[in-house]
Amino acid sequence: MADGVVASMRNDFKESATISANPDHAPHFASGNFLAIRLSDSVYAFYEHLMPGSIPLKVGDKVRAGQVVARVGFTGQASEPHLHFHLADRNSVLGAEGIPFTFKKFNHKGVFDGLKSICHYLGD
Repeated sequence: MADGVVASMRNDFKESATISANPDHAPHFASGNFLAIRLSDSVYAFYEHLMPGSIPLKVGDKVRAGQVVARVGFTGQASEPHLHFHLADRNSVLGAEGIPFTFKKFNHKGVFDGLKSICHYLGD
């Protein structure tokens, strides 16, 4: 989302084979694979639930706005594959406070109406 430096990460958390088989995870594993990018002294961007092995970076690497930093996955405490993104005031998955933000630009690609629309599409 912005230029920064990789502050911390996890890249080896395994994905569950199915949504129904994903176990409950302890709070310190809830984020699964994650990437924290330091944007300033008190602003960190967190990307969570990332695909195992998809982060091509290491702590200390510089990143640029718009750079691909990982792939969306299904790790940690999640009900489906998705990206959890937030800004926080320190480099701590569980010990930081969130910071409000707004998007400068957003491209709307479509709407997902849930499983009902998929079942209708498949003919169920």
